Amino acid sequence: MNTIIHTHLAPTLDSERLHLRHFTELDAEDVFAYASDEQTVQYLTWPAHQNVQMSKTIITSLLSNESTYAIVLKGTEKVIGCIDLRIVSETEASFGYVLNRSYWNNGYMSEALQTTLTYMFSELGIQTVTSCHETENPASGAVMKKCGMQWIHLAKQETLFGKTTDNDHYCITRDAWVVRTNP
Repeated sequence: MNTIIHTHLAPTLDSERLHLRHFTELDAEDVFAYASDEQTVQYLTWPAHQNVQMSKTIITSLLSNESTYAIVLKGTEKVIGCIDLRIVSETEASFGYVLNRSYWNNGYMSEALQTTLTYMFSELGIQTVTSCHETENPASGAVMKKCGMQWIHLAKQETLFGKTTDNDHYCITRDAWVVRTNP
């Protein structure tokens, strides 16, 4: 696993329907709404939150960094998920994401991912973005494909972040992104 390097990232990113911003403790109720749902977190590397205080602690200890963005519905200020940018070198990055199950199948995760890909390629100079999902979670792969990522390989019994599963890996290069966004 590559080491994540620290870089100065934008405090906010915006798309048509979403505002991506850093977390605050005031987001604890919204985070708990998705982080406590067993179905939402079943493919993540962390267990479901047991109470709002746990969500508040996670926000303070893990989510309140400049590479993790709260996904907020514009006009509501409701946090519906998060996306974590993992900058591993000056030219390589990865990401992870989660979305409240009540908002699945509305294109929000694809919109958030496309916004962050645009930012990484156009503003940060990233050349290659990779990520993976558990094979048992094809919906996550559908989001990656919708954003132009290509399936690369299947890693059987791969251990990532302390969890061993079969994982499908995806990649998109800056060149492929440019062709896709500027037909």
